[in-house]
Amino acid sequence: SSTAQSAGKIICGLFSMLAGYPAGAKILYSQYSENNISKKEAELLSGVFFGAGGAFVFGCASSYGFIGWLILISNIIIAFIISFYFRKNSVQKSPHKKISFSAEMLMDSVNSAGRSMAEICFAVIAFAVITAILKDFGILSTISQVISGLSGLSYETAENILCAVLDVTAISRLAQENFNLIPVVSGLVSFGGVCVFLQISAIFKGKLSVFPLIVFRVIASVFSYAICRILLPLFIEGKSIAVSAISS
Repeated sequence: SSTAQSAGKIICGLFSMLAGYPAGAKILYSQYSENNISKKEAELLSGVFFGAGGAFVFGCASSYGFIGWLILISNIIIAFIISFYFRKNSVQKSPHKKISFSAEMLMDSVNSAGRSMAEICFAVIAFAVITAILKDFGILSTISQVISGLSGLSYETAENILCAVLDVTAISRLAQENFNLIPVVSGLVSFGGVCVFLQISAIFKGKLSVFPLIVFRVIASVFSYAICRILLPLFIEGKSIAVSAISS
């Protein structure tokens, strides 16, 4: 039934969002390859069911662990927006055949996971080479200076933000004690970074477009920044320290 299929898509999406950036894309691509979802649905869902995953949020971004909830909120807002498309274009499909578990299925899953991991690793290496070239030619430095001049941020902070746009793991370099940067960190983690888009593009193998993903992640980044900016006083309330000043 259409209700069962919708529930299946939601479960698939939740797993892909919790699994993390490239792993979630692999789940959606597998569903598309098995004709469980259409090409358009896979491309739209890739922009919604997209997250940093628990390992990243509480690992690399451990100092800002609560931003995982903010990313979830921004994803829910985007999911509500594109839900109108799914309501309008929902169609009846024949029931899926029963799933059978076997040793062959297990080996296929292991081989598929290994190939996906190899593709992701090569994408990361390729992006690292590109980033190194940009640094050697002084391009990153020039852009960082421009950002610093326009925003009033220090050069170091501007450079770290630019590096995080390219590779989200660079957010660990941002000043941990500067609470004013928490909304920026939230937006950057929700965006995902160019390196992640390259990894997902490698998984999609040109069969799915990453353009909807990028558009939705830019929107989600704005939502995450704004929500975090509004709720920031609540998050840092427990960090307040009572002090007294004695003056003559």
